[in-house]
Amino acid sequence: MQERKKAEKQRWAWFWVPFFTTISIVVFLAGILVVDVRCRRMGLGDMTPPVSLSTTLGDRTIMEYHILWFEGEVDLTIVDNLVEYVEEKLQNVI
Repeated sequence: MQERKKAEKQRWAWFWVPFFTTISIVVFLAGILVVDVRCRRMGLGDMTPPVSLSTTLGDRTIMEYHILWFEGEVDLTIVDNLVEYVEEKLQNVI
């Protein structure tokens, strides 16, 4: 009986160690991003948000990001069209 409990604890240990390691890494990366955004605002006077959505000509939805040393744009038109389609269908149901 004792051996069974010990084996059960060992199985749970294999779950908790990677779980807390992953949570720690996610919190650490989120902290780095927060510090980057706040330091950029205080030190450089850069008030642009780290992630922003904009609609351009032709109804294209563009997400612009400026996080740490990564800058760029991602076209989210397909996602925006999908959200609008789902909202339209839900309004017809209700």
